[in-house]
Amino acid sequence: MSNADAATFEGVTLELGSHRVLNNVSLSVPAGEFVGILGPNGAGKTTLMRSILGLTPTSHGSIFVLGRPASRGNIKVGYMPQLRGTSTIVAILAGSVGYFLVLRGQTFPGHALAHVGFTEATGAVLIGAPPLAGLVVMSVTAGAAMGAMGEKLAQRDIAIGVVLSLTLGIGLLFLHFLTTSATQATALLCGNVLAVSVSTIQILLALAAISLAVLGVIACIPRTSPRRSISERFSSQEA
Repeated sequence: MSNADAATFEGVTLELGSHRVLNNVSLSVPAGEFVGILGPNGAGKTTLMRSILGLTPTSHGSIFVLGRPASRGNIKVGYMPQLRGTSTIVAILAGSVGYFLVLRGQTFPGHALAHVGFTEATGAVLIGAPPLAGLVVMSVTAGAAMGAMGEKLAQRDIAIGVVLSLTLGIGLLFLHFLTTSATQATALLCGNVLAVSVSTIQILLALAAISLAVLGVIACIPRTSPRRSISERFSSQEA
């Protein structure tokens, strides 16, 4: 082991229950080097990273990080875990909402809704409010208005495009007046995978549960007008 090594493994064996993940691994990672760990699913890549963080104890051998034994809570080590739970929540919600958008012929208005929310998020930051709060309030308001218009909205793509361009322009105007750093402005425009906190996931889970519950209620409401099939909707739009 050298003091110049960022991480050192000395005869490390890692086991998860009765399954041996790594067996007698010895290696050194010099400081300042970019190292990639490649392997199929179940090869032990994540377990190896968790052992460096001190989250998975070794069965045999020793691990040293920056010259000291690996331990939990090392502030000199950064780690971004895989957020499979977050992507699952988003996928379930997007799939459910997408079904209703296609059924009602409102896929383009639904796409525009995200951009409307961006404008309100930037406006919320401009007045010192949380951007997520502004995004949710505006999205719910615009979504309710879209739902009230019903099938009439599906035949107005040009008007929707004009509104979309207008809202994006207003959002960029809000960004121009922001005095925050460029990093926050970029996060508002493109998102930031490094800023997904536990509280954000909890809020996302709560919003997803509420949205799915509302969709369930909407699905149970009887329609007063005859329901047209999806093919009939597309035929009428093409005509």
